Amino acid sequence: MSKIISVILCLFIITACDTMSQSQMPQELSSFSQEILNKAGVFPNFIDASKYSGDESEIVRTLNTAMKYSLDNNLDGYKSLLSLEHPGKYENTENKKVLSIIVSLGSPKFNFLSDFSAEVFIDQSQITVDDPEATVSSTTKLYNMVKENNEWKILSVQN
Repeated sequence: MSKIISVILCLFIITACDTMSQSQMPQELSSFSQEILNKAGVFPNFIDASKYSGDESEIVRTLNTAMKYSLDNNLDGYKSLLSLEHPGKYENTENKKVLSIIVSLGSPKFNFLSDFSAEVFIDQSQITVDDPEATVSSTTKLYNMVKENNEWKILSVQN
């Protein structure tokens, strides 16, 4: 009887882990990032925006989208999330690629400076694209966010 319960428990855990990994992965990944993720042995981990409300939820959606664009090597998409005041907003992206891909975002802490400005401290893991070992590095990042035309945009990112 205990063996049967153990087997059922193992199947439940495996199924739960598999479901969690799939729900955190974007629908499709570019071959660009899929190869790097496979080499590193990691799956993307997005923040669950449903756990937040109002401006916090909107900021989380912006940050998740930024991560998705980095995974897709979509510099123009990423630039669309930048504030009009961000120095990289107007850079030419022709023949350029992302330098690192964001593979995990977690534990955001919000500090609203005004209705249109916020600091967001977030645990972020990333992989440098040209790293032959595909080493995952993690740190807490500070995202300075501003609200422009009713959308939260990235003003700057600091280590």
